[in-house]
Amino acid sequence: MNSRLLPHMSVRGDAVQWGAWWVELDGRRELVSDRLKGWDYSSRARFEIQPTVDVASALRSAGIADSSDVALLGLLDCRATGERFAVKIALSDVEMGLPNLLVVEPPAGSLADAIELSAHLVFTGVSEPNPDGRAWRPSSRLASSSVTRLRLEGDGTRFPTEGVAFSVLGLDPAAWTLQFTPDDLADSFLGHVRLLLNTEHPAAALLLASDGPVTSALHSVLTVDVSRQMFSSVAHGEFELDPSGWSDGSVGHTLDTLAQVALSMDLASVVTMARRDPLLLERKLQVGFDFLRGVS
Repeated sequence: MNSRLLPHMSVRGDAVQWGAWWVELDGRRELVSDRLKGWDYSSRARFEIQPTVDVASALRSAGIADSSDVALLGLLDCRATGERFAVKIALSDVEMGLPNLLVVEPPAGSLADAIELSAHLVFTGVSEPNPDGRAWRPSSRLASSSVTRLRLEGDGTRFPTEGVAFSVLGLDPAAWTLQFTPDDLADSFLGHVRLLLNTEHPAAALLLASDGPVTSALHSVLTVDVSRQMFSSVAHGEFELDPSGWSDGSVGHTLDTLAQVALSMDLASVVTMARRDPLLLERKLQVGFDFLRGVS
């Protein structure tokens, strides 16, 4: 499939009703909003949309005779990882009454930061250039939905997060602290890692605020800091770095996925760097997580 969708001659606006994107994560299915709660790098999320097409009207307005030359296309784009995932259904199948549900299921570890979801009606046939503006190139767009943007991280969703008053816990008045308690990297990430935000600190309110330059920059500081702490904890602990024992959702699997997505390295290599050259790791974390993005 072409990485780009080409310009198009539009179909009538009322020929396609796009509907809304839905997401399923950890057995929970809901409409896509601006943030995906409960997501981390080991998550496997399922995204779906079910457009309704008036096939005759769409073909007529686009000047295309055969429904087999048109398809519904669902796209998921992640700029942070450079990944694109696509699913396609032939319009001829929809015309025959087959399911018109577009489902995109990216593998765990392939997404980061935020994604964009869109749906399109595209020309898939083979034709010749024509003087009347009809689509003739494969992947020419005939109609497109609006783009739905979804933030995967930034409000603590990568970690189990809890807002607490640090004075009640007898903790120093820091903005946040990390609880990292696995005995083995095969232990559950969700059961042994927790991010505590100090509700008595002004940063806590900003971390839960809507997007903005200051909030975005603060999220990047939090991400780099917590990632550094986790990698350093493994580097200075007595952990077995054999990935064969790490199942999905384990501490090792989650940190290994984080290392590969952010640093293009496996966890063992990051641990070696943390031991030998922690300042180099610091710089790589800042680059990998787009440190202080949005600050002008």
